Amino acid sequence: MIKDTDASRRVARLSFGFTLIELLVVISIIGLLIAILLPVLGLARAAGQASVCASNLRQIAIAATNYATDTEHFPSGKTLTNQTVNGETAQVYWFGAYASGSSTFYGTQGHIGDYWGQADIGGCPSTDNDDREQYGPVDYAYNVLYLGARFDPRLLDDVLGVKPDWVRNPTETVMFHDSARFQGDIVPGRVPWGYPPSGGGFSSVYPPGNDLQSPTFHARHGGGGKEGVGNQVGNVAWVDGHVATFEPVYYTSYFLSPASVELLRQYSVGDIDPNDDGVRDNDLWDLE
Repeated sequence: MIKDTDASRRVARLSFGFTLIELLVVISIIGLLIAILLPVLGLARAAGQASVCASNLRQIAIAATNYATDTEHFPSGKTLTNQTVNGETAQVYWFGAYASGSSTFYGTQGHIGDYWGQADIGGCPSTDNDDREQYGPVDYAYNVLYLGARFDPRLLDDVLGVKPDWVRNPTETVMFHDSARFQGDIVPGRVPWGYPPSGGGFSSVYPPGNDLQSPTFHARHGGGGKEGVGNQVGNVAWVDGHVATFEPVYYTSYFLSPASVELLRQYSVGDIDPNDDGVRDNDLWDLE
């Protein structure tokens, strides 16, 4: 008996083929699933990056605490006199050293470089802020005015900060935080100095005065991983060693122009302040 091969092929094609409408339906379903999953994956990715940053920040805080245990002082922000690093004259900071003669940044030669092990001062995966030559790839800022004793008249040593027992409330005293700062540019750059809401106080006044109002707290986590989008928070390491997120506070005016305040909001660069009443409060920064 001879089989009708042409008829068999036609039946096979009819049995296993897809119509154009079926293909379009399948493609539509796939597209819908992708649209549903992408935001979820973005949030999961952002949460993972925030966790990596928090872990890294915690290690840096532990390093500073171990330094303080050994020296009986927290690190200063920087040495006021130059040091010799790798045979070069360099300015030494808490996070590294910079030799201006060769424009070289030594990321492990700072005050606590021998203590932080696998921690990375540029280890936050949620930011791509611009490097600044003398500071290197630093993603975090230090409470330099209070813990670093930059203007504390009780300390004249330019290497040592305050004694640990001077901090009366370690659980509510800022030590390090996610950081960025505008320097007149339209995008924020890296900054290793954490300024309290009242400002940096670039004078001999202690506590700091109001002559510098430049926010440095960068709330870069949240919003599906996009900076300046959604409910942004930043990581803060406290003196007792715990790390927690904090929402930034924005004031109505800084030394920046009013238009730039909106730019600060856009990039989520604000202040760490327990209040949101327009009054600058250093309660989370000072030693009380």
